[in-house]
Amino acid sequence: MPPARKYLPLSLYLEAVTPAQASIALTFTELEAILGSSLPPSAWLAHYWAGSSVARYNWERSGFVAKLDRLGRLVVFTRRPLRQI
Repeated sequence: MPPARKYLPLSLYLEAVTPAQASIALTFTELEAILGSSLPPSAWLAHYWAGSSVARYNWERSGFVAKLDRLGRLVVFTRRPLRQI
């Protein structure tokens, strides 16, 4: 599945994060600046970030999982561990 165009800037941003950085927290304002557009209202729901969606595919493709922090009004992207073969 190719990255959704709307989330391509976020994928590129996350791919540029240095491998030594285990996680990165982005506010909704920062996310919207990276995307160049507003997040949908459903972004305030945890399942948007952890559930099955086209959006989620993009950050997982970049090696991250995402978790909504409603109180902090941000999303924490955490690097997934590499799979051992």
